[in-house]
Amino acid sequence: MGGTNKQEAPKFKTEPKVVVDSEAPGTILLSAEAEKGTIYFAVVKSGADALTAIQVKEGKSVVAKGFSETKFENHKVVLEEETAYDIYLVVEEGKKISHANRITLCTDTITLCFSIDVMNKVVCF
Repeated sequence: MGGTNKQEAPKFKTEPKVVVDSEAPGTILLSAEAEKGTIYFAVVKSGADALTAIQVKEGKSVVAKGFSETKFENHKVVLEEETAYDIYLVVEEGKKISHANRITLCTDTITLCFSIDVMNKVVCF
């Protein structure tokens, strides 16, 4: 018997992806898929205080926000051109919520620079 019933936080099925829409300056395309649950995203200008998972879900004082059951595919978000933003994503399933995942990017019409911060691991592209 015994044993512990350790509940894991919900997870993304694949790493979230953000690209600048080459046909619409200042527009990004957001794609993310969760194993289960609802995905929330929030966008703030770079340099703003980091958002917690609960703040991402609530979406207060943000530039853009949204949610979807299980999946976003090329979801368009219109932002100011040539401006740096932090995009936060979380997955919620029942009463469990994932850590806030941060993607930092610049909506430059020529280049896309971003990094993904997933639970304190930063991968730069």
